[in-house]
Amino acid sequence: MNKIRKFDEKMTDDVLRIWLDVNREAHDFIPCSYWEKNIRNMKKELSDLNIYVYEANGVVKGFVKMTEDNHILGVYVDRPYRREGIGSKLLKKCKEEREKLTLEVYLKNENALEFYKKHGFRHYRHQVDRGTIEREFVMKWVNNN
Repeated sequence: MNKIRKFDEKMTDDVLRIWLDVNREAHDFIPCSYWEKNIRNMKKELSDLNIYVYEANGVVKGFVKMTEDNHILGVYVDRPYRREGIGSKLLKKCKEEREKLTLEVYLKNENALEFYKKHGFRHYRHQVDRGTIEREFVMKWVNNN
């Protein structure tokens, strides 16, 4: 059975593995060591964030992490399950619960940029990520219904 549910600690290893794999692949312009050094921070954040996990038959296939103030920190889908609409379903879940959402996306991550545009996010400013010194768009979605 496929379902989106809140993260629980039993999912920690799967979520961290997916987070690391997706970041290494999607951000090949950033040294892998950057992500490897930050995995401890990610693990600490797990209990402080709103994380929705897409799970099918006990397998974590993807997740979205979001702050309390409507800021999406990323949508992550495990490689074997991409192109199944999982990322779209996770974003839909966030949109159902919030009236507006923001996020940042690296300009060099063209796939993610197009994905977010397809889902109604619009960029409203540029900035430089302090950790990577990469340029990024800050994007916003607002429920117009």
